[in-house]
Amino acid sequence: MFISALCSQVGVTSQKTMRLLPALGKKATQKVAIADHDGILTCFGMKKGEAVPVFKTLPGQKIVRMDLGGAAGTSQEKIFVCSGSQVRGFTKKGKQFLTFEANLTESINAMHVSGSDLFVCASYIYNHYCDCKDQDYFLSGDKINDITCLSSEKLSRPVPVLACQDRVLRVLQGSKLAYDIEVPGPPSVLELYNKEGAEEVIYGTTDGKIGLIQIDESSAATKWEIDNDKRKGDGVQDVLVGRDDGTVEVYSVDGSGEPSLRFEHELQVHEGNADFLIPEYRSILDESADLLEEYKKQPAHLERLYGMITDLFIDKFKFKGQNVKSKVSSLLEILNNYDLNSLLDFFSEA
Repeated sequence: MFISALCSQVGVTSQKTMRLLPALGKKATQKVAIADHDGILTCFGMKKGEAVPVFKTLPGQKIVRMDLGGAAGTSQEKIFVCSGSQVRGFTKKGKQFLTFEANLTESINAMHVSGSDLFVCASYIYNHYCDCKDQDYFLSGDKINDITCLSSEKLSRPVPVLACQDRVLRVLQGSKLAYDIEVPGPPSVLELYNKEGAEEVIYGTTDGKIGLIQIDESSAATKWEIDNDKRKGDGVQDVLVGRDDGTVEVYSVDGSGEPSLRFEHELQVHEGNADFLIPEYRSILDESADLLEEYKKQPAHLERLYGMITDLFIDKFKFKGQNVKSKVSSLLEILNNYDLNSLLDFFSEA
């Protein structure tokens, strides 16, 4: 029921900006928190198959990451979001309890929260804060796409793991690189395999590969990898077409140079809700009834105009004793094409 229904309308989102809050108690309502590029944090629950709003913040700066946190040993139900170089914290009821400025020169693009520890990354920079105070700093050799952090009873310290564009997972110790792990593609996302006492990390790459790696403070071991067998690339560029009616089409060119339709899909994600449109388009929809009435009048206006021009043409030659009614059909054809020059030429040559 949850998957099949359109529960809540939000704006454009970044990866890792939707989280499922823990449900406490047998009858507790499962809640979802999601943040978008309009800077709005929305939380809703599900009751009898319907979305029930919990809270919704005011618009603000674009939100690019979200994580859940809380004190060690307690339910991880506090919501943390980052916008620019700022991190904010909210309770599950929507009350803001934290505003932290990381003072980075670039915007935060990855974040992980664990107890009182906050780990954030900009493009190449990693920072670790504890109780909002600087702890560690690291400059990566390539762009950082994501971050996670291992913490369990078997580890003497938190172990941050960076997913970097150069096909490497960098495992840190404080402000230094402990070791790195090569993966089969540029890693774009990391996730702890087991939230409680995690020592294993799942990664996903930009070319569709997935893997599981067991990581400790000094070494790592690959448990398994899944290749992207569904990728059907043939090295030939396709033509992607987006039409006004919401249809997306993919055409490929065969050996003869002729395009053929390979895929077609009609997008209906926003059907019934126009909140995603810009204000100018929404105003057109709001005034659609008036616009439709005005449009319905246009054919009558055109018919009267056509009649006036036709009468003018007939009257022009009537006084000369010429009957030009046989040419009226040609005149109407020109009028239907809205070609002013052809109309002037028609009158001149008649």
